[in-house]
Amino acid sequence: MAFLKSRTQDLKVLLRTRRTKICPATGKTMLSPSDTIIIFVAALLLFGPEHLPRIAKQLGEAMRHVQNTTHAFMQEMDRAAVAAEIKTAPAVIPEQLPDTATPAPGEDASGPAGSSRETGPSGTA
Repeated sequence: MAFLKSRTQDLKVLLRTRRTKICPATGKTMLSPSDTIIIFVAALLLFGPEHLPRIAKQLGEAMRHVQNTTHAFMQEMDRAAVAAEIKTAPAVIPEQLPDTATPAPGEDASGPAGSSRETGPSGTA
């Protein structure tokens, strides 16, 4: 286990010394210009100058298709998430206030029974 850990650290040091760039979005290493040239030369030798433009065009179309599909999928997921939030959100019930227009049984128009001010024998409260 220690061997793998030391190899991983050695690999990280090697990547830093090669001055490879790390993509800020993914955290993965990016190809350096020399790596790109080597890949291009290898593709040129494998496929030849006649087929390379056609293959590059097909590769670009495939990448565009994948990007469009991914974008459409993400939009659909966002739409579904918004729809799910609307369904699961608790309904806001307006605060129920007592109806003051019609008195309840046992009440007169001035208020509940027994709540009116009663006057004493001298007419004072």
